[in-house]
Amino acid sequence: MNVTERIAENAKNSNISVAEGGFTKSQPRGIDPDAVLNEGDIIMFPETMPQVMHQDFPGSDNYAEFIVVNVLTPDGKEKGVNFFPSSLTKNIWPASKDEKTGEVVAHIENGPQNPTGTAVELYKSKQGETGPNGETDMTLGMLELLGKKVKVTSKIPVNIQRWRDGERVNELATTNLLQYDLVA
Repeated sequence: MNVTERIAENAKNSNISVAEGGFTKSQPRGIDPDAVLNEGDIIMFPETMPQVMHQDFPGSDNYAEFIVVNVLTPDGKEKGVNFFPSSLTKNIWPASKDEKTGEVVAHIENGPQNPTGTAVELYKSKQGETGPNGETDMTLGMLELLGKKVKVTSKIPVNIQRWRDGERVNELATTNLLQYDLVA
């Protein structure tokens, strides 16, 4: 599915709409596209800011914002991907199942694991800033990435504690810890 097809598919989803005025959130933790990005993929950020999309989550006040980007896969294919800037700042809290009790235990003692790489550093360099016209730090961080190519140089699966309906449950889930690096 290319960028045009991805945008058309998004238009069919009643939970997705245009975010008037661009990114409204500060750099959050949360949504990630790691299920559709793979090691070796190159994200081709457009030269100018594309339309920012807003996705609601039914039954919640929470929402996510994203842009549609073109991704070049290692085998030379192109695909359109919903890119959530929050994927660059998400916290991953590793977890495991206690063999004796069967309980899932989150390993919080060492803090969260976070995405890394030169693109993450560039994006996060604007964290906490506000633009001259009131732009959020998410907008400023994304402006830094416009026109750049970013490669997923590492994708490491990490077990985490599953959440359901806003509550932790005694199950493991797997997410991915990505490294995003700028490429020439």
